[in-house]
Amino acid sequence: MRSGDGLVAVFGVREFRFLWAADVCSVLGDQLARVALAVLVHGRTGRRCGRRSSTR
Repeated sequence: MRSGDGLVAVFGVREFRFLWAADVCSVLGDQLARVALAVLVHGRTGRRCGRRSSTR
């Protein structure tokens, strides 16, 4: 059995494909929420996240 055979066999299972697709959508949604939160903070404060203000 080649190493790629297992991957093909797993994606041959309909339920696994749906579960995998749902997980991918969840991860993408989490990353989109992270970016949206950073944009919101920047829009409200005018500062970058995680940066200290300069005291000079």
